[in-house]
Amino acid sequence: MAGERQVGGLSDELDPYVDRAERDRFDRMGEVLRSERPSPQPGLLERTAAGPEGEAPDNLLVQVSAALVAGILLLGLCLLGASGSGPLGG
Repeated sequence: MAGERQVGGLSDELDPYVDRAERDRFDRMGEVLRSERPSPQPGLLERTAAGPEGEAPDNLLVQVSAALVAGILLLGLCLLGASGSGPLGG
C-alpha cells in the first residue's frame, strides 16, 4: 500500500501533533540517516568485552602524561591570572 506510512517510523510519536506530509518528510529523513549511519570498526565487541585487560595504544603513557602536564600548566596560568600577577592579570 503506497499511501500508508511505515509502522515503526521515526515520526510515530508525532502523530497527533503533525500533519501527514510533515510526518512523511520526517520518516524519509530518518531512513536517510539510518542508511548513512557509520559502521563500527571490526573487532569492536571483542575489544569491549576484553575490558581493561584489552590491548592499549603503545604510547598511552605518553598521551596521559602530556595531558596531565598541559592541564597543570593551564591551571597554573589561570591561578596567576586570578591573583592578578600573571600575564592575564589586571
